[in-house]
Order: sequence, then C-alpha cells, then structure tokens
Amino acid sequence: SILMKWAFRTRAMRRPRRGFCREDFGNAKVLETGARVAIISLMLVLMVGCAASQATARKDQAATATTAASGDGSSMAAAVIIHSDNEMDGIAQEYRWIEKHYPGYQRGSQSLLFNAGRAYDLLEFKDADGKGHSVYFDITSFYGKM
Repeated sequence: SILMKWAFRTRAMRRPRRGFCREDFGNAKVLETGARVAIISLMLVLMVGCAASQATARKDQAATATTAASGDGSSMAAAVIIHSDNEMDGIAQEYRWIEKHYPGYQRGSQSLLFNAGRAYDLLEFKDADGKGHSVYFDITSFYGKM
C-alpha cells in the first residue's frame, strides 16, 4: 500500500495540471488585479466615447447657432456666416449647411472671394432636380487657420 501511494503521488506530480485553482494565484490577488484593470479600461473607453459624442453634438449645435442668425446665402450681403476655429471644420460646416437645405445636391465649384476686408466662399452646385444654385458663405472667422 505504501508503494501504491508513492506510485500514485509521483504520477500525479509528473502530469501537468489543467486549469487553475486558487493556490495558483496566491489568494487570488492576480485575479483581483486583472479585474481592476478591466474595470478601469472599461471606464476609460466609456469616458472617451462620451467626450467624442459631446464634441460632435457641440459642433452641430455651433453650426446651427452660427448659421441661424446669418442670411440665406443669396449674396455677399446675405451670406451664411460660418464660425469655426479652423478651415477643415469650417468647410465641413458649409457642406453640412448645403446638405441640410438642398438634400441630394451635386457638388459644383467653389470660389474664394474678398470684399470689404472679409473672406467669402461661393459654392455653386445643382440640387436634386438639377437646378443650379449659388450660395455665399462668410468664412472670415476661420480663413487661413489650420
């Protein structure tokens, strides 16, 4: 019987264990640390996602608010005023304005104009029915800002 116990014990010691048990992690501290890292990572992902959606909402609100008080774009005097911090966002606001007022439009030309110390973009395009339109945008707030 002593020989049987010795044979069983040595065979069990030679065979690799499958899975994990609590002793493998020293009172499960490794699992606790892993859970903490996972929770912190999840919180960071959620915070970044919320910040990005808030930034997009602010841009859309800013575009609506800045163009609401401006003209209809039929002339320089009635230009749609675009407020932006840089050219990339400003130009995107111009095209969002056109898409909102002329859904399904087809792009045409874009011209840069100056009048009385102000900068304007003149965008010419066709609406969904093929009718040509020209819209003036006052881009003084972002012209030349990268």
